[in-house]
Amino acid sequence: MPGLTVKMEMFSAGLLSSPLRILKSITETTSRKVVQGAQNIKSTGASPTTILAKADFTDSEEVVYVIIANTTTTANKYIQVDIGSQDAFKIGPGAFAVFPWYVDNTDGGDIAVWSNDASVGVNVEFTAVELS
Repeated sequence: MPGLTVKMEMFSAGLLSSPLRILKSITETTSRKVVQGAQNIKSTGASPTTILAKADFTDSEEVVYVIIANTTTTANKYIQVDIGSQDAFKIGPGAFAVFPWYVDNTDGGDIAVWSNDASVGVNVEFTAVELS
C-alpha cells in the first residue's frame, strides 16, 4: 500500500526574542490514488499548465496531500502555483511545498503551474496522495 510520511521542523535560536521550535510529523497509508509526475514548465501566467485535476480524484471531502518541487537550481527561476483561478504561491529554485488539497468537484479548483522562463522552462516534480 502506498504511504506518505511528512516531517517538518522549524527552528530558530536567534530570529526572535524567544527560541522557536515547531515539529510536525504525519504518516499515512492509502489504498487510493497516488499521482506522480515531472515536467519542464514553459507556460506563462496567461496559460498555466494543469498538473493535477480535481476530477481525477474522488468527489468527496477527502484530503489529498500534494508535494510540488522546483528542481531547477538556476537562480531566479520560479514556479507559480495556481489553485483554481487563484494565485496561491511561488516556489523558488531548489525549494518545495507540501500542502493539503481538499478535493470536492463542486468546490475548489485544479492545480496549475507556470514559470517565469518561457524559453528554457523550469523543472517541476509533483506527487499527490489521496488518503482514505
